[in-house]
Amino acid sequence: MKKYILIFSSLLLTFALFQSCSKDEDTKTEDEKLVAEATASGLTGWVRTPTVTAPDPVSIHGNFRIWFNSIAFNALDGSGNLPVGKSFPTGSLIVKTIYAVPTGPVTSYVVMKKDPGNVNVNGGYIWADFNKDGTINHSITEKGVNGGCVSCHYGVTPNRDLCLAFDRH
Repeated sequence: MKKYILIFSSLLLTFALFQSCSKDEDTKTEDEKLVAEATASGLTGWVRTPTVTAPDPVSIHGNFRIWFNSIAFNALDGSGNLPVGKSFPTGSLIVKTIYAVPTGPVTSYVVMKKDPGNVNVNGGYIWADFNKDGTINHSITEKGVNGGCVSCHYGVTPNRDLCLAFDRH
């Protein structure tokens, strides 16, 4: 009988731990989930920004590096570009880490995530800008409008799925 009580108690404890972990994830906002995804390890640096790179003269972002999750990275061709006229698949994450000075630490993250089913989508992407500590500068609920994301990324020629870096860097 003691054996069954021990087994039952162990199963109950395991279930409680799993439930508490899933509740933590469920209580995160969509912005917090995107922050966690964009700052997680496992992103691949873009071949054309192997180190901190100076911004394009018309960019508002400053010194940067670009990172891709595996979904986005696998859409790139052999030269590290998204072919003209092609699109990133759903789930693609593109993260631009921003630095105040080239030799300094990351100060913020600018994020595009291909998520056409999301209520906050604009142009097939959710857009966000947040500080290193996770505080939000521009929430995904702004749909890339308030931070100027879509005003800059729309109308890009040639079209590389709203991603400017391939033609500017």
